[in-house]
Amino acid sequence: MTKKGFKKTGLTLFVSCFLFFVSCFLFLPCGAKAQNVVSLVAIPPRVEDVVANPGEVVTKKIKLQNQGEAELAVSARPIDFVVEDKEGTPVFLRENQYRDNRWALSGWVNISPSQFIVKPGESVEMDLIILVPEDALPGGHYAAVTYQPADTVGGDSATTSKIVPSVATLVYLTVSGEIKEDALIRRMDVPNFSEYGPIPFSTEIENLSDIHIRPTALIRVYNLFNRLSTTLSLGSQNIFPGQSRIYQNTWDKKWLFGRYKARLEGAFGTQGGSLLAVAYFWVIPWKLILIAVLVITLIILAIVYWRKKRRVEIKQPEIEEGASVS
Repeated sequence: MTKKGFKKTGLTLFVSCFLFFVSCFLFLPCGAKAQNVVSLVAIPPRVEDVVANPGEVVTKKIKLQNQGEAELAVSARPIDFVVEDKEGTPVFLRENQYRDNRWALSGWVNISPSQFIVKPGESVEMDLIILVPEDALPGGHYAAVTYQPADTVGGDSATTSKIVPSVATLVYLTVSGEIKEDALIRRMDVPNFSEYGPIPFSTEIENLSDIHIRPTALIRVYNLFNRLSTTLSLGSQNIFPGQSRIYQNTWDKKWLFGRYKARLEGAFGTQGGSLLAVAYFWVIPWKLILIAVLVITLIILAIVYWRKKRRVEIKQPEIEEGASVS
């Protein structure tokens, strides 16, 4: 094969491979059918501020929307959940797991309909029915309505794959009665000494109540002259009973100097609960100050040296002139 023929064959092979991969990834998915992506959306994702008396029956409307490409058979069922970390992440429990815990709600919940078919782009409305027992403890009770999609309807299940998501509606119920509301600030951390900003703040609030709380709080920072320098807001987040939550804030300013006071003031609950914490910290750009001092010192030394040298130069001609006269 000539050199010219070899180049032509290589170019043809390259173009053929390129077109093959383009057709695989963009058009044919390499001989397989495209995936039917399951996308379910709970509306609303949370049912909050539901208040009931012992023995009362409460009904709320919830919806499930199918934003996917295939018709789905769905099963809805309530399960309990707990929060075990300091970020407020719900952990769904297995059936009957911790059913006797003080905050459980799933045993009181019924969903109607609990099984249904939802078409692409459509929603199904359900009744969330809560039957509160006569002996229900006052305070918070929590559950999640989970949605488990079954197989696709009317499709070739042998060749059509699907992605099953985890979707749920969180339910927060408050049973009326004598409810304890208490919380405290476990810590408010800020670096004691910094060279520059930004300055990070980490605040941990623990909920000692019989119900979840959503504190509202501000961190006000004052400078050395007790003047307000900035105000930071803690995010509005739920804290579940017996749990703590960590809030992160940042004073996003670089050039700072002196001693500062950070004062956190907040409120929680329906009974006027308050939160208060104070922290002090220093911000001194000591490297920059040290460089400035060194530069100023060098300038002063240079000026002193120059003046001394100038004096010597002035006196030297006077001495030489006096020697020649004598």
